[in-house]
Amino acid sequence: MNFFSGGKKEKAILPTGLIAIGSGGIEVAIAVDGAIVFSAKKDLTSSARDSIENFSTAIYQGLTEVLTELQKSSAVKPTSYHCILPAPLFINGIKTIEVAKDQPFVVSQKMIDQLMADSVKEFMTDQPPLFTQLVGDTNRLIENDIFTAELNGYAVAQCLGLKTKNLKLMHGLSYGSAKILAEIEKTITAGTQQEKIRFHTFPAVAFLGLDAILGNDRDDYLIIDAGGEFTDIAVVHDRAMVTHFSFPYGFNFMRRSLADSLGTVPAEISSTINLYFQNKLADPARVKFEAVIAKERQAWLGYFLEAFKAVSATTFVFPTIYLLGDDLSALFIQDFIKDPSLQEIVINKKYFNLSTITALLNSSPIKTTMFTGASPLLNLVAPVFSKREG
Repeated sequence: MNFFSGGKKEKAILPTGLIAIGSGGIEVAIAVDGAIVFSAKKDLTSSARDSIENFSTAIYQGLTEVLTELQKSSAVKPTSYHCILPAPLFINGIKTIEVAKDQPFVVSQKMIDQLMADSVKEFMTDQPPLFTQLVGDTNRLIENDIFTAELNGYAVAQCLGLKTKNLKLMHGLSYGSAKILAEIEKTITAGTQQEKIRFHTFPAVAFLGLDAILGNDRDDYLIIDAGGEFTDIAVVHDRAMVTHFSFPYGFNFMRRSLADSLGTVPAEISSTINLYFQNKLADPARVKFEAVIAKERQAWLGYFLEAFKAVSATTFVFPTIYLLGDDLSALFIQDFIKDPSLQEIVINKKYFNLSTITALLNSSPIKTTMFTGASPLLNLVAPVFSKREG
């Protein structure tokens, strides 16, 4: 989605394919007119915590399996696919482009194209390959979009053809491994017979999906997805995504760690977690669980605080959080963010306020059709990629 497209929505005559590659699993879906009509998921045999060789191989294998399920479905098949990438398969950045002149000038498409081209060159030049262990690999540009624009200090929805003395753009960029992206494309094409594939990164699409719902109602917030092997956090300020970071400590990892400490298996720990957060876990099991989860809380908070020290040095950290992930991961994050140490990094030293994406979609005045089997992320972005005009 490009800021300078003028906001016009293309008519989606045919279904749109959505693919979300996570740090520990893959999901595919078919969206029609902004709503998902089919989805399938597959846990990966290797996670983002493993070597990139093992992780990428697991991605190709998992993609083949879920796309086979998609082809077997009775739904009309997509002719194009949007593929969302997780950390660590990308490097992203937000660059500020600013032009100031003594005399008013007209913002033209040619000017914007040149400014963006210069910004891309600066972003990509002299960057080492994302994965140096992949011999002969190079970096490939993924996203190249303008998030916001200002004329003379005022935000505008569209700036082409307008006069100004000062132009300021927030330019969203990302790149990934050329070898891995090419192999993902090859796998998708082999499984679908379609070649129209566009890549996106998790923070960019999560922001676009949320911004489409929130609009001008909220300018500053955090987006957190802690449901997989990693925790991903996107920081939004003045209705623009200003930074993103991730760390290798998500709910799947915590669940395995809890299971190991309690002498059980991850498949059985979920019921214990539910009982604990519902205050139905009796002693002495409760006392033992509290001791174990206290260690997990401190480990996660350690990563979280370290990451936010860098963020708070350049921008305010606002207390509103929108959480992606399932109900169990939401319970964990709700518990963890109550820690008093986090007040020190939040503007006006407030506690964090958390809302799940599922709750937001259900309460939104914008009509949203939720598909029960699909993840909150794909339900969130389906309207962005497949909404019919009118």
